[in-house]
Amino acid sequence: MKTKNPAIVQSWFARPSTIVAPDLVGCTLARRFADGEIQRGTIVEVEAYAPGDPACHAYRKQTPRNAAMFMPGGHSYVYFIYGMYHCLNIVTDRAGVGSAVLIRALEMEMSHTLPLKQFKDLPQVQANSAAISRLTEPSIKSRWIQANRFG
Repeated sequence: MKTKNPAIVQSWFARPSTIVAPDLVGCTLARRFADGEIQRGTIVEVEAYAPGDPACHAYRKQTPRNAAMFMPGGHSYVYFIYGMYHCLNIVTDRAGVGSAVLIRALEMEMSHTLPLKQFKDLPQVQANSAAISRLTEPSIKSRWIQANRFG
């Protein structure tokens, strides 16, 4: 009998992004859509963004755009890039610290209900990256995603 893996609790994310990032590799990310469909993928590539890193969206200061990065660890921060992709970050560390882990690639779980036909002509790495955008695309409002927490 297959046992269900427990969800990660919010306190697990209350660590620096450089420590959380490698621990996320191998974890399963899931999204339930409004129609009840669930899509899952194994996290296979991440990037840590910590305070003091000029590439971090929270580097300069808190703004309305990056406010989710200053929430307690376990929340999500999603932003739209190049006019076509939604990038999913999982906020880490304690409230007030701008720190997150970018989910760069997933290995999607294949099932008969998983509609990945739109990715059939892409190399696997691109398909996995495109799948992240599919999991985070705005079938619900981005602000809700930013305030939603894991666990």
